[in-house]
Amino acid sequence: LRTARPTVARRSENSTVELTVNGQTRTVSLEGETVADVLADEDLEVGEHDLLSPAADTELTDGDRPISVRARPS
Repeated sequence: LRTARPTVARRSENSTVELTVNGQTRTVSLEGETVADVLADEDLEVGEHDLLSPAADTELTDGDRPISVRARPS
């Protein structure tokens, strides 16, 4: 995983989603519309060998399914 600094649209401050990165889960603010927006807000960039579920273009709502990112060596 590499860090990135993109800008994302703001959403209600009370909206959250579970984010698991390499087995460590935390609750994060849900900003923007998609999984990719959440990852960008958390300064996470998924590499071509990493596993991401659900897909980056999946639209999310408050309390939606967890986002899982697992780094894999290239």
